[in-house]
Amino acid sequence: MALASSYEHGSAEDKALYWVGILYRSMRHAGESGCEEITIFTPALLHGMRGDDPQVDALMPFVLTYLARMWLEDPAAFVAQINSKLGTDYPVDRNIADAKFSLRVD
Repeated sequence: MALASSYEHGSAEDKALYWVGILYRSMRHAGESGCEEITIFTPALLHGMRGDDPQVDALMPFVLTYLARMWLEDPAAFVAQINSKLGTDYPVDRNIADAKFSLRVD
């Protein structure tokens, strides 16, 4: 997968949010095709992500925890499920899991 041209110079948060967007869209596509959304998480996917960014493992706790929040899933259970599929041991990002989000309407 070709990374966006701005990826290389982005902050860690920008890079993590890039992956959140890519994976969220892929999960949506899988679900709309009648598959379980998490079927996208395979060792081959992770291998490809590491090929694009050898440092992506450092971003994955943020990415997976953020996705759990987006899907209204328990972060610990979601991350554990993905770890099981990938053969990884990513922790939950407590900063994201415990964050209080609110909608502001101005």
